[in-house]
Amino acid sequence: MPSSPYFSACGTAWARFRVWLTRPVPALPLDLFRVATGVLSLGYFVRLLLETETFSSPSGLLDHQLLSRVLWFTRWSLFQPGMPEWSFYLAYSVGALASLAVLLGIRPRLASVVAFVVAASQSRWNFVVFSVDDSIVHLCLFWLILLPVGRTVTLRGWLARRASAWRRWAVEDVPGGTTRLLLANLCLVYLTAGLSKLLASDYWREGFALYAILRQPISYAPDLWRPEDLPFLRIAAWLAIATELALPWLLTRRTGSWLKGLGAVLLVGFHLGIAATIRVPFANLALIGSLPLFFRDELVTWARHPGMVAVPSARVRSLRAAERLALTVVLLLSLAMLRRVPVVGAVHRPAFALLWGAGLAQDYHLFDWVDGLSFHVEETVSLQHPGGQEELRPGTELYPRSMRHVLLQVYLHGLPWMAFPRTERQALREAIATRTARRYCRRVRAPVVVTLTTTLQRIEPSNPALDRGRRQPVLTFACPGPTGPSPEPSPRVWTFLVRRR
Repeated sequence: MPSSPYFSACGTAWARFRVWLTRPVPALPLDLFRVATGVLSLGYFVRLLLETETFSSPSGLLDHQLLSRVLWFTRWSLFQPGMPEWSFYLAYSVGALASLAVLLGIRPRLASVVAFVVAASQSRWNFVVFSVDDSIVHLCLFWLILLPVGRTVTLRGWLARRASAWRRWAVEDVPGGTTRLLLANLCLVYLTAGLSKLLASDYWREGFALYAILRQPISYAPDLWRPEDLPFLRIAAWLAIATELALPWLLTRRTGSWLKGLGAVLLVGFHLGIAATIRVPFANLALIGSLPLFFRDELVTWARHPGMVAVPSARVRSLRAAERLALTVVLLLSLAMLRRVPVVGAVHRPAFALLWGAGLAQDYHLFDWVDGLSFHVEETVSLQHPGGQEELRPGTELYPRSMRHVLLQVYLHGLPWMAFPRTERQALREAIATRTARRYCRRVRAPVVVTLTTTLQRIEPSNPALDRGRRQPVLTFACPGPTGPSPEPSPRVWTFLVRRR
């Protein structure tokens, strides 16, 4: 029976796509990306080690029994309720050692598996304070599992042939399927982020979003910016959207194109600007670290001396398992990013579920939430001593300005960062308040009444000066001293709630 012309055309198109997809690429840029990811992952696990007592520990600020009961899907993890604090230090140390192995090229794909599993488990354990830093680090580690890395820029290779190592690395080629699919994933990040801002956010379209973001506690200097900065920040907000939408096109221009060079300048400037102002350094540095992949041909042209000939990789006749998995992940990510799109957007939930099952928690709708979740906060901690004297201290004594502490405050003020069942939100707030009180009293070890007073107000175009807030007590508790019972916060005081617009 003759085949249908339609199916014949589809088969031809698929064959051409497969040939293009698997065309060899230089190995050196992939391993430079591996080195960059190893450095960032090592820093990420060091930060997790420093945060263990505050967030991962059973005595930290998160009630993991509550989270595991309410958010059942977070139980798919190495970490389970009842684990002692030392086990988290051990796990994060293993993650750090695996990241070091990735950096040095010691069994990098196996080491990436170990680091990825620990990192994904941490994000599920501390899910309610999950941020884009966690998301992008996971993404990079996941792709290192699939990429053909470890053939160049390794400690062993350099020690074996110090004089000729670079020349050998510069001519090494590998199959290019997973590399091109990773680049498609990165382009999807920019495209989704730009379109979601443009289509779903009035603040971004009006140019007010960047001001609203920079005045929030996630900014390094929320009180630096003033209404008179709005004209400049309005232009910067529009340029940010234009940059995100333009980068996928600019970075995929032909080798040596000045437009591609412009894309590199815009990418570096864009992400350094974010990293310098907002508390998400790992995500932005990781995306800068992807530049060797986009500029792989330019890089090896510079690295190869005249007369050097590339060592061809084995001919690929079909997609390897890693490439089939990579293609599936990119397709699922594309479907998951269709949230808010009429009709077809319904597929985003099952796509997210499948990605979650693989250990990937990805959402590229970045900062399009600013319309409904933008607030400015000023805090003071009042200490009432037994003799009657009052002492005022900065609010950062209770909640330092790290990204995870800021997210905890969001829940405390009744604004959920992650989707959390309405019937359990009060329990979450009570747990955060109680654990905050106990933690603070363990540190001061003196009889004192503590009150956290907050001026919290929405950041809106009608109130750029932020002069409409009311000071209210958010949390109050008594520390009994080293011999008294554990403190309990007053449930009648911390009822402060900011409603969405």
